[in-house]
Amino acid sequence: MIRRSSLAALSFLFLGIATHADATPVATFTGGELSGFTGITVAGRIYNFSIQDGTCASVFGAGSGGAPSQTGGLCNTSRFVFNTAAGAGAASSALYAAITGAGFNGLPNSIFDPSPAAVHNAMIIWTPFLGDPLLGIKSSDLRICDPTACTVAAPDGQVIAPRFHLTSTANANSVFGVWQVPEPSTLMILGTGLFGLGAMRRRRTAKV
Repeated sequence: MIRRSSLAALSFLFLGIATHADATPVATFTGGELSGFTGITVAGRIYNFSIQDGTCASVFGAGSGGAPSQTGGLCNTSRFVFNTAAGAGAASSALYAAITGAGFNGLPNSIFDPSPAAVHNAMIIWTPFLGDPLLGIKSSDLRICDPTACTVAAPDGQVIAPRFHLTSTANANSVFGVWQVPEPSTLMILGTGLFGLGAMRRRRTAKV
């Protein structure tokens, strides 16, 4: 039998986890370079983020989205977490805030790029949100650049107006930003179960 005090304590723990939407993003690293974050808040919802390189099909899987002429062929656009320019733009802005908070703004050489161009003084992080049968993949693009590449018109942290791509990010100063909704943790699942047990117990007590 679960005591009410134990149930209440675990319920508060569950609530604390579930409302953790304002937490500071936690940086992840690959080979000493920044390669992602866990816990980026976009429009009140928490996401995980990682950097990947290649074609749309190699990153998101083969599918029927985009243009047949894009490098690597058609891809699975249903795996794009954001489906509007506004949503992808908000994600790019939140990503730059996380990069700045981690101290990597203006440091493209410290951000993971599996196959960069020969000169890596700037990088563009694509957050795709649309596939067009003629124009390819449309994305919100975030610019990270050092003082040798930044300009007044193209500064570090610029969220570039959405544009289409037919190319791969490999061997270029571009990478795909892959966003994911975190899976429920074991504690959250446990908390949900405890709430259910508490409700069942109250109903049984009321019937007695």
